Amino acid sequence: LNRRYLLTQLSARRTEFLRTNRISSLVLIDVDGLKTINDNFGHSAGDNALKSFAKITRERVRGSDLLFRIGGDEFALILADAKPHDALKVSNDIRQLLREYLSDDKAHFSVSFGVCAVDESSSPDDWLERADEALYEAKKGGGDIARMAA
Repeated sequence: LNRRYLLTQLSARRTEFLRTNRISSLVLIDVDGLKTINDNFGHSAGDNALKSFAKITRERVRGSDLLFRIGGDEFALILADAKPHDALKVSNDIRQLLREYLSDDKAHFSVSFGVCAVDESSSPDDWLERADEALYEAKKGGGDIARMAA
């Protein structure tokens, strides 16, 4: 799924919140070191890293959750009916599963996460900005971590 569809789904989540008062969460994700993998091992290794990440993420999230690729190494995840603390747990679970999956792989990589609530207080652009700020904090600290928006 792409960025345009992400914006549509965020608007739908806001409408759902206004109707039912159920909070969802937005998670922005960055694959740490994808450029290094591409440079050192080739683009097929980079493609395999992205596929591994997507596979592990899909296995960990529920069928009602949505994964979007919004850039080269950037993804977004909408976790339906999940509070930010739940989304932070899912993010950390994905990090751990990825470590286990890649334990014997020469092209190691990690992922960083920025999490925020999708509620009535903001617009989709505001949620993206808040989650992006949390992701920036995770990356600034060296990556391979999940941070929640303030």
